[in-house]
Amino acid sequence: MNRFVLFVACFAVAISASASDARTEYDVVSVPVNEVFVPVGFDDNDRVEVVLDGYLPDTCHKLADVTVTVDNEARTLTLDQKAKRVLGACTDVTVPFSNVLSLGTLQTGTYKIKLASAQESQPLEVTKAPVETPDDFLYAPVDNISVERKDGEIYARIEGRYTSSCLGMDRFEVYHTGKTIQVLPIMKYSGLADGPCEVNERPFKEYVALPNVEAVRHLLHVRSLEGGSKNLVFNPAAVKN
Repeated sequence: MNRFVLFVACFAVAISASASDARTEYDVVSVPVNEVFVPVGFDDNDRVEVVLDGYLPDTCHKLADVTVTVDNEARTLTLDQKAKRVLGACTDVTVPFSNVLSLGTLQTGTYKIKLASAQESQPLEVTKAPVETPDDFLYAPVDNISVERKDGEIYARIEGRYTSSCLGMDRFEVYHTGKTIQVLPIMKYSGLADGPCEVNERPFKEYVALPNVEAVRHLLHVRSLEGGSKNLVFNPAAVKN
């Protein structure tokens, strides 16, 4: 065997051994969820989203999918958050997580959202869309959201990009239900009143005052033009200037 062939053979064996060592053994387990945030205002043409918030028990657990069990007769959706539990040494510290779960479009009606580990449930209301367009309003295209404090008040910072010179912000509608704050960033379209529309990308950054809420974790849920939303779980007490 020449030296080149021997080298290739040895290299292949080394790669195979390395790949074998890299394979991590794990099993899939259910993990507890502290809070399920259920925004309001969904129509039957919306992509319904809920947010699961909690803590993984240690660094051996890695977030996995949510198992959704549907009881059509009772109109109940039972959520079971899964995690991959790595079989090996880990650090004994909890790991926070917030998981946005898309339930897709749902037919009109009142549903119940519950955790597999709990008996109580939360209502989810899906109404008939008043218009045939994907959204009731022309929402702004949102890229990022964050929460800031200014002069003792809490604000949502909303950033995105307009793609036409005829687009601009009109108003914000803010709704506070339970532990969820819904923000609707509604655009205006000027049409040809000020001349032809030009295709260009213009960044925007807006600050929206949020209601005073108690110092527990809340969900900030901001609708966006692409048909989804941006979601952020935060504790008002931890928001700094």
